[in-house]
Amino acid sequence: MNKSRNIFQLLAVALLCCLGVTGCLLSGTFVIDLPLDEMLFSSSTFYQQKLDLTDNQTYNEHKDQIKDITDIGFALKIENKTGSNASGELYLSDDSTYTTVAQVKNSATLVLTGISVPPNTTKSINWSESYQYIKNLEVLKDQAKSGSFWVYAIIDNAPLNLRIYDASVIITFAAVP
Repeated sequence: MNKSRNIFQLLAVALLCCLGVTGCLLSGTFVIDLPLDEMLFSSSTFYQQKLDLTDNQTYNEHKDQIKDITDIGFALKIENKTGSNASGELYLSDDSTYTTVAQVKNSATLVLTGISVPPNTTKSINWSESYQYIKNLEVLKDQAKSGSFWVYAIIDNAPLNLRIYDASVIITFAAVP
């Protein structure tokens, strides 16, 4: 009787291990590198762009299986060709109708702040450095999970000659079948 109980316990442990390994093999972590359009600022302090993950094959293959957006970061280069310091903020929203800085600041969610580019320099921010500038990460994750949203950039000190390029948002998510 004791032997059959030990065998049963061994079989139960083996079955649980198999289920655990199978579950790990069927779930996964995926990365989306979403390139952004180049942004040019001269007399305008305002820029908007739609971010649409539904154009991304990885997102489309797993959108119904997303368990969690585990990480969001960005990488970009900012070229400031003026004699003054350039800084700004990034907001996001589901609403595409904002046309003024006041509307954005009053209604959208601040997700990026604190970037400052000295006069006549280019600043590069890589993925690991991006975390020091990100705010409201949970809202950003929720928007990413939704698949589509609007990004609004607001730049201080116009007029200026500012170019944001080689920019992308890097989103990591966990998906389960």
